[in-house]
Amino acid sequence: MEKNISFRMAVIQVPQFAILQDKAPNLDNVFNIDTQFQFKIDANNKMIGCLASIKYRLEDTVFLIADVFCGFAIHPENWDSLIVNGKISFSKNFLRHITLHTIGTARGIIYSRTESTPFSMFILPPINVEEAIKEDVTFPLE
Repeated sequence: MEKNISFRMAVIQVPQFAILQDKAPNLDNVFNIDTQFQFKIDANNKMIGCLASIKYRLEDTVFLIADVFCGFAIHPENWDSLIVNGKISFSKNFLRHITLHTIGTARGIIYSRTESTPFSMFILPPINVEEAIKEDVTFPLE
């Protein structure tokens, strides 16, 4: 049975953001958005973080990069309930949930940083996190 996890977004960081072209591609061109998601924990502060790495690409040329990190503070009782044999595990459903929050945050950051430029047309679309996150993740606690 899935455990309910109480959490709050506690950290938003943008480790990398860059517009790599002087001119925005035409929207008629077929472009791709490559996404990768990584998770890490801060056991001392009972937090899990999601790093979304987003690259807008036209053929082989990347024209916009955004890395957005969101850190989520987990309620201490919930954190402790996830620990078994010195490891903490998060279900794929919970990871998908915090990834959706991170994607929404990234969407707003990308838009606000491109606002009043031709690149503001490239609003981050919905992303299927079920395809991106297929497994639970377990972290060793040191």
